[in-house]
Amino acid sequence: MQKILSIFILTFGLSIVLSAQENEKVPRFSHGFSVGLKMVSSIEQLPRIPAKPHFAPSLYGNAYFKITPLLEIGVGVGLQNINLNKYDFSLLLPCDSETGITDIYNSYYNTTYQNFYISAPLDIYIDISEKQNRFYIKTGGEFSYEIFTQSFNTLHECGIAKDNFSLPPTIPVFESNAPTKYFITIKTGVGYQFTLSNGRRFFVESFAEYTLNDTYNDEDLSSFEVNSRLWGLGLRTGFRF
Repeated sequence: MQKILSIFILTFGLSIVLSAQENEKVPRFSHGFSVGLKMVSSIEQLPRIPAKPHFAPSLYGNAYFKITPLLEIGVGVGLQNINLNKYDFSLLLPCDSETGITDIYNSYYNTTYQNFYISAPLDIYIDISEKQNRFYIKTGGEFSYEIFTQSFNTLHECGIAKDNFSLPPTIPVFESNAPTKYFITIKTGVGYQFTLSNGRRFFVESFAEYTLNDTYNDEDLSSFEVNSRLWGLGLRTGFRF
């Protein structure tokens, strides 16, 4: 098995080198930047409370390596802001049992987390043609790590929002419910690239993404979104040089 794998890797590497030599006119390396905006929400089942999507802006610096005329790999580093909501139904007040039946969903905390992540994408680009202006398919993954977070809490008393207050995420009552520090995301999309008169390239792309790890890691039965994951839909645009 190891011999077969070694032969495959060697053959694949030689094909890349030979293809690059046959297409010397195609720039092998390029770089650029991009900005994006996506709508992020969680996959969840909350009683009476629908999931709240948030808009998440992002900024990236990118580098690209051309493998063949139609195949390219992209890497980069970026910063993105993703806000998340968490609901805690452990709060029980006298008004929650006025009818003789306890309604555990009548009073709760709604915590909004404002998170900033540093992200490292790894993308694969497949061009539809070799024309200067062309469509392409994009797929890949991304690793994002939290570098700053702040939480805002709303007390819903007897079904009505009463108080808004901000607490550090290290407060014990909320620390266990904080979202995970990192996300691993898979994504796919399509884009279109324009070549300008000065040789620079401008692109616009749409994408869909899905996280592979849970948003929250706690197992508190009074909290929801415990095993939820994030999905996103967005647009990105930028320049390549």
